[in-house]
Amino acid sequence: MRDELTGNRIIRDEMTPLERFSLLLIDEQPDRVLTVPLVTAHAATAAGLRPGDCVRDGALMARAQIEAQELYGHDAYTLFSDVGILAEAMGSTYHHAPDAIPILDRPVVRDLADLARLRVPELSAGRLPVYLEATEILHRSRGDRIPVFCFVPAPFTTAAALRGVEDFLVDTITDPDLADQLLLAAERAAVPLLDELVLRGALPVLVDPLASASVASPATYRRYALPGTKRLIDRLHRLDLDVTLHVCGEVAPILEDLAATGADLLSFDQVPIAAARESIGDRVRLVGNVSPQILLRGDREEIRAVTAAAVREGTRNPKGFVLSTGCELPIRTAKESVLAFMEAAQRGPAAMEGRPPGDRAGSPAASCRICERREDSERQYYRECPHDHPGSGPRIPNDEGRPAQ
Repeated sequence: MRDELTGNRIIRDEMTPLERFSLLLIDEQPDRVLTVPLVTAHAATAAGLRPGDCVRDGALMARAQIEAQELYGHDAYTLFSDVGILAEAMGSTYHHAPDAIPILDRPVVRDLADLARLRVPELSAGRLPVYLEATEILHRSRGDRIPVFCFVPAPFTTAAALRGVEDFLVDTITDPDLADQLLLAAERAAVPLLDELVLRGALPVLVDPLASASVASPATYRRYALPGTKRLIDRLHRLDLDVTLHVCGEVAPILEDLAATGADLLSFDQVPIAAARESIGDRVRLVGNVSPQILLRGDREEIRAVTAAAVREGTRNPKGFVLSTGCELPIRTAKESVLAFMEAAQRGPAAMEGRPPGDRAGSPAASCRICERREDSERQYYRECPHDHPGSGPRIPNDEGRPAQ
């Protein structure tokens, strides 16, 4: 079977994306590396729609995600329009254009009087109903097979959108009390949206690009961003959810702080996978981090090489790995570039090089359960293990169809 656009052979998957993700969460190894490029606003391009229309229409947003996933074959829907969705519902105004995502036009908080008027938004405010409708459509139609990730801005990023980025950063230095009140308002606003998204079948992803070291200092992250993010993650943990935190931009100076939020999966951008693995890989599943600019440039050989290297480094992470892009795919990324990324992801280096996520240095080969026994739809077992287990040859099924011991 070959892809219509590229002519490349498509590798048939053994598992559904949801099965693949479920195995990751219990430290088991799926049939191939879980692959979730951040196909957010770019989904509109893949579906032949306009991003500006999709962010205002839940049915269109869901349709774009469905058509993009059917085209590329990635392992999750990634619902997101912009970091201002909560701030807009609270009163900040955004400029909308047909072929772009919304851009902050006027922050709602100019002084203490404006701050005093802030309220937790109703779920009918702004574009919140768009998110909720799209989530419900995707979960109802595809949720039994494909995870629905819905991105919600973390308190630091929402606070910056309520006040304006520069003014908020100045507040963290000159008026800490004002900054704290903005953060608390942003945190409270996120709670009902997160709750409702979970009820409608979403897996929440907290996104905090304005808290990265590209924008704020590590000390600012620890003092202002970390506490509210951790409280939201703790709250979601009480609902028995595994939570993803996404921070694009420079994150090397705050890796330990990101792990301290309690996030189960960390989606990161500008730091080598090996460095993240060595720093926090024993505590957090890593998600990343092929540069979207590489896909935008469109050199398919470069895309394949960088993606294969990411798989090779990422699958050595003790807590598991999800291949992704470091940030959202640019809207105008060529479809052929994303298909090249997905092809390289499926092929991997041997699709899955390195130790299985459940393995630790010195652990017995038997910890790789998928190598002991793996059923497909025809109830047959794998004849070979793709991993090198010292002292243990490939496990061949016996006459009864069970793996030989």
